[in-house]
Amino acid sequence: MDTAPLDSWCLSLWHQASGWSGHTVAGAGGAPSGRIMSFDKERIFVWGRLRRYFRWTPIYQYSLQSCDYEYNRDWELMMPILLRTMVLDDKYIYIAGPDEVSRQPGVRSAITQAGTQKLMLRQDSLLNGQDGSKLLKVDRKTGKIISGFEMEGMPAFDSMASAYGNLYLSMLDGSLQCFGEGGKPLPVIATERIEEFNKSAVVPAPAPKKKKKKKKKEKKK
Repeated sequence: MDTAPLDSWCLSLWHQASGWSGHTVAGAGGAPSGRIMSFDKERIFVWGRLRRYFRWTPIYQYSLQSCDYEYNRDWELMMPILLRTMVLDDKYIYIAGPDEVSRQPGVRSAITQAGTQKLMLRQDSLLNGQDGSKLLKVDRKTGKIISGFEMEGMPAFDSMASAYGNLYLSMLDGSLQCFGEGGKPLPVIATERIEEFNKSAVVPAPAPKKKKKKKKKEKKK
């Protein structure tokens, strides 16, 4: 049974658009649509499904995306975590959540295998905060991850705020945490690991479509 937090996975998806009949239609049409979103006067940042997976597919694969209010996309990149919360400041996007260890396209093709099922259980335990979570600082202009930190516990959904140079996070255990200068240092994610995250951030190309074999018609004698 899936015991992962339901606050972010059983809610209606968000979209910044008008005149659409739902988030799937909006997302397929290029409008910002996803599980969580932040925006200012110039840009919209959303963590949502890859555009090709919005309609007529059971696949859920997510990326962090930036666009303007005309829906012109600046960048779209894969993140190494499942976003639970996100907030902006003048230069950066701060995102937090557990590691993503089982991306769905790979899981679906081998779902009955013991190794895959073990991986799915591992992902479930990570969503419940078994090994804490990550806090990542992302460049607003490029989507590149600048730095990251390891956190104990799991942030609640849409629970982060930025004010007076600090980040404030509400956690699933009910605690409120403040991160800023002068506090207890968080474990830093190594630069080499950050570089690995950025190298693997490119959105995967669509799988080639399988050609349908034409049935040969029997010639009448």
